[in-house]
Amino acid sequence: MSINLITRTEAQFTAGIRAESTWFRFVKEKLQCGGIRLAKNTVRYVESEVEAIKAARVAGYSDEQVKSLVLSLETQRSESANELLANLNITH
Repeated sequence: MSINLITRTEAQFTAGIRAESTWFRFVKEKLQCGGIRLAKNTVRYVESEVEAIKAARVAGYSDEQVKSLVLSLETQRSESANELLANLNITH
């Protein structure tokens, strides 16, 4: 399993969101998946999640449908990570 992580700037560009304030509002309102904190000042976004949300917007999904998609993507991300850690016998 390969996960491509991208910067906020790259995620904004991919999503077609130019304003930083709009990006953070979308994340807060669950219209965009939240980032993954890698270090104190380092956050990355999953490229496939950004692409999926962009595709949903192109397909005409409503805000409520996008919020449902975001919840599903974030749940799937967490479950996949926990499964991988379990397979490696790592617990937290």
